[in-house]
Amino acid sequence: MTDQAMQAASLRRLADELDPGPAAVDWTRLTPDQDAELRTELIKWIETKLVPMYGEYLDQRLRGCWRNHPAVCTEIGQLHAEWSRIFDRDQPSLAGALSFSDRLLPAALGRIAPLMANCNRAQGCATARQPAISGL
Repeated sequence: MTDQAMQAASLRRLADELDPGPAAVDWTRLTPDQDAELRTELIKWIETKLVPMYGEYLDQRLRGCWRNHPAVCTEIGQLHAEWSRIFDRDQPSLAGALSFSDRLLPAALGRIAPLMANCNRAQGCATARQPAISGL
C-alpha cells in the first residue's frame, strides 16, 4: 500500500470516528404520527437488516412485541441509528462494523432480554397484545 493510500485509509477511519451520525431519538418528544412512523421504519430495518444478519443472536432475546416496551424501543432505535452511521455509506467502516457486532449489539441484547423475558410466541406480550414481526 502506498503512503498516499495509507493516508487516505487513515483519514477515512478518522472521519468515521468523528462522524456523529444520526441524532438519538427522544421518544417522549415524538408526536403520535412521528412515533408510528419511526416504529414502522424500525420494523422494516429489523426485518430487512437485523434479522437476516443477526437472527441467531436475536433468538430468545428480541420478541415480536418489542414495540410495546419503551426501553426496548429506545435500544432498537439506538442500534438503528448506529447501524445507519456505520453502514449507510459507500465504504462502511470495518472498525465500526466490528464494534457493532462485538460490542453494541450484544450489550443492547443483554439489556433487552430481561425486559422481554415474560413475553413469548405462545402466550404473547406480557405488556400488551401485538402481532409479532415476521422472523422473530
